[in-house]
Amino acid sequence: MVQHLRRPDDAAGEFGTKNMPRRVFLGLLGGAAALGVIAPGIQAKLAGSVVGGAVGLDGYQIYTVTGGIPTFDPATYRLRVDGMVRRPLSLGLHQLGALRPDTLHATFQCVTGWQVPNQVFEGVNLSRLLAEASPLSGARYLNFYSFDGTYTESLPIRVALGPGAMVVTHLDGKPLSANHGAPVRLFVDHYYGYKSIKWLSRIEASSQPITGYWEHYGYPENAKIG
Repeated sequence: MVQHLRRPDDAAGEFGTKNMPRRVFLGLLGGAAALGVIAPGIQAKLAGSVVGGAVGLDGYQIYTVTGGIPTFDPATYRLRVDGMVRRPLSLGLHQLGALRPDTLHATFQCVTGWQVPNQVFEGVNLSRLLAEASPLSGARYLNFYSFDGTYTESLPIRVALGPGAMVVTHLDGKPLSANHGAPVRLFVDHYYGYKSIKWLSRIEASSQPITGYWEHYGYPENAKIG
């Protein structure tokens, strides 16, 4: 199933210049050059998270918050879907690969200003995994955990049920590389890239959201691009 969704062009998104936090707006205006005017704590975290210093692969800047790219064992890797669900899931790579793939054409947009248009993401829509796990009526959020042991994120379940939220296994026709978040990552269309957690290991249905990694440093929980 191929979904052709609108590609975001307005970097200011729904926050605009009126409602967007100043440090985020300045980052959008100036990209990496504007990091000097972002709060020092965020600036230091961003500078320390770029792998290789500059633009990485195919226009992406490759970020890691732990200082290195985590590794995994394909034979033992599992993606868990648990928490407030009726049927917890534990999916290995073989099981994920056996599912009918969904395909999404979209733009990856970083909150610091750079973007990579015309990307083809392939994987499994979150809505399909949620249908299998069957969240309980009190579940309102999905919390996401990376196997790097540090990065976290969350989304309202209503967003996760949309057509632009995907557990990605392939990018532009190729299996995800380690730099891009292998074996699987999240991608959320029309949301800034910090919501699209890499090296995904667990999806937890919950009545409450957790505070994502960058939200601890002042980024808005609602990262939607208008």
